[in-house]
Amino acid sequence: MISDRLIKVLIADNNEVFRKTIINCLEKENDIKVLGEVSDGEEAFKFVLNNEVDIVILDVVLPKKDGLWFLEELEKFDGKKPECIVVSAMNCDIVVKRAVETGASYFLSKPFESGLLIKRIRQICQREEVVSDRMYFKEYTGEKTLEMRITEVLNSFGISPSIMGFHYIRTAIEMAVDNRELLIGITKGIYPDIAKKYNTSGSKVERAIRHAIECIWRNGYSDVYCRTIGMYSVKKPTNSQFISILTEYFRLGMINDKTA
Repeated sequence: MISDRLIKVLIADNNEVFRKTIINCLEKENDIKVLGEVSDGEEAFKFVLNNEVDIVILDVVLPKKDGLWFLEELEKFDGKKPECIVVSAMNCDIVVKRAVETGASYFLSKPFESGLLIKRIRQICQREEVVSDRMYFKEYTGEKTLEMRITEVLNSFGISPSIMGFHYIRTAIEMAVDNRELLIGITKGIYPDIAKKYNTSGSKVERAIRHAIECIWRNGYSDVYCRTIGMYSVKKPTNSQFISILTEYFRLGMINDKTA
């Protein structure tokens, strides 16, 4: 437990813009100090060997030596080991499972809110109360979260996590599963909330989601979409139809899980 000193953080990510963004957020916190930033796993491991680090914010995909290599080397290390928060746009079960097996404390899917990262840093260092172990580590028990399930389905539709429409759709479905009334007026309800979360405009959210849906048809994944939802149509769905149908798909899946 770290209680009377600064939480010392290392950021290991190949994206310089991402590193600077995280640094700017963390430097505003009085109890957190960013000791350094590196762009590959080998540099990260050398830094940890030569500095007293409490938390490493670690991407999986890194040049030279990747994040999983870093975790494996850290596992062999006999000295004081930092806790690791793995962050990645590559949010799949195999990566999460492997990261946790090699010692990661938490997994965050990019993009994420800076406030959530700060909260997780403090929880891991026990500066904030962890409500329950099961809730805290729910992404590592082998039990798929809603976010993971949505990610898998969108990937199966050929929608790449590299486009913002992927993340907007996933967020929209998560919001609508929690509150179905949002589906009544997506333009006035969901789009503004997503725009606020990602610091963009509602019109850009709408266009990005439309582009992501078009990718399904353009890349030849329309049959996968139709089989998944159990509906067959040659017409592309509108944004509202797409989000509504998938919201119901995941909501019913959650109900079936509870009654199974």
